[in-house]
Amino acid sequence: IQLPDDMTSLSKSDGRKPSLELLRGKPYDYQVSGIRWLCDYYDHGIGSILCDEMGLGKTYQALGLIAHVLSTTEQQILICAPSSLSANWISEIEKFLQEVEIFNHFGATRASTVRELQEKRIILTTYEIAVRDLALLDKINWGVVICDEAQALKNRQSQRRKAIASLKSYSKVLVTGTPIENSLKELWSLVDIVYPGLLGDYRSFESLIDDNPVDAKKLGQIASPLMLRREVLEVAKDLPPIVYI
Repeated sequence: IQLPDDMTSLSKSDGRKPSLELLRGKPYDYQVSGIRWLCDYYDHGIGSILCDEMGLGKTYQALGLIAHVLSTTEQQILICAPSSLSANWISEIEKFLQEVEIFNHFGATRASTVRELQEKRIILTTYEIAVRDLALLDKINWGVVICDEAQALKNRQSQRRKAIASLKSYSKVLVTGTPIENSLKELWSLVDIVYPGLLGDYRSFESLIDDNPVDAKKLGQIASPLMLRREVLEVAKDLPPIVYI
């Protein structure tokens, strides 16, 4: 397994700043860095995995990417999340993105035709609906597919994982605080969504990788360019002081 040329070229980025005119709020320095990272990968047509520790504003950074895509392209954006987080996404978009409408593709507002979906720039759906309406969603060439709580896709044989992997998209972004929980093989499932083929086919990968420190280091050298993870202690200097009440 070798690092492809298009990923290597990211280290030679031209340093263009993302277009964030639509994004409200004042991001912390590490969030600015995260947004730039997401946008840089998107601009190169490469997927990515944002796996900052809980509490560091992964959703806000994803909104930064959405603002950039809306400002620089005519592409459509699909957000997939567990149904329990749908209300949170709606609230965050209304709070932090200016003059942006979100179409809820679930419940009573669910679309039944491709034309209905093609008229919307941002579409929010759930993993369950993505599986059920795959034949509909698969007819659109998405600009970016953003998957929240993406650890839900770690099982390569699950219907939700197969559905997300099959969608046509210029770039796919996975947002998760826990990319690996039990086995290195879970990482194949996630990486192959954002960069199909990077780790080879699953059978070959399974025969080469085992759950041990040596293989973890070897795998990390290949997969780490696609992943951004910061811990709270790492960026503590950017955060406001704790107020005890």
